[in-house]
Amino acid sequence: EAERERDHHVACAQARAHALATTLASGAPLAMTGLRRTLRAIGQSPIDPAERAELEALRAEAFASENAVEARTAMREKRPPRWKGR
Repeated sequence: EAERERDHHVACAQARAHALATTLASGAPLAMTGLRRTLRAIGQSPIDPAERAELEALRAEAFASENAVEARTAMREKRPPRWKGR
């Protein structure tokens, strides 16, 4: 019984991980680049000031990009975004 319950929990965790990966994979390319870099930096705490500045620059670039405009437009129009990588 315990093994079957463990297998169930593993299967549920795998399904949630796959759903999260699918969601992340559909994200805007610049935003996902920044997210990956930020997650790596967090794992190496503390973040040095130069790296923090670089991450802030990536964030600003993503928020000012064509993809950011496309994301807002797609949400307003209730459609999936069409990413251009810019």
